[in-house]
Amino acid sequence: MTRREQDVVAALAQGLVAPVPPLPPVGATDTIAAFQAALDAGPALNRLGLRVALRLLDRRAPRLVGERRPLRALEAARQQAALAAARGDRVLGPALEPLRGMVQLSYYGDAGVLRTLGYDPGAVVARATEARR
Repeated sequence: MTRREQDVVAALAQGLVAPVPPLPPVGATDTIAAFQAALDAGPALNRLGLRVALRLLDRRAPRLVGERRPLRALEAARQQAALAAARGDRVLGPALEPLRGMVQLSYYGDAGVLRTLGYDPGAVVARATEARR
């Protein structure tokens, strides 16, 4: 992903997940790397479509709330407002849906976020291994 695409993914995560303490900020997680891995694992046509959707949302979603700057340049509250407006838009809404799922999975799949929420994947694997024995 380009730096711009990474910034848009971070803005989407900030706007869609809107983490507040004790959840870590998006920049303190592996959200971008996880999103990149998911993007790279998909078929070429899907990658192209998702990249187009990132660019489209970055430029068009803020206009729905009267902003001229791209989504990645807005403050968190304005990102949230722009993305909320985009959900109801007939063009941007369908572009946002697959990205929303990927971004949320990428953020909430971070090991630190999981531990903060009380889920320890290592402990689950250990219990399953013990149960199998």
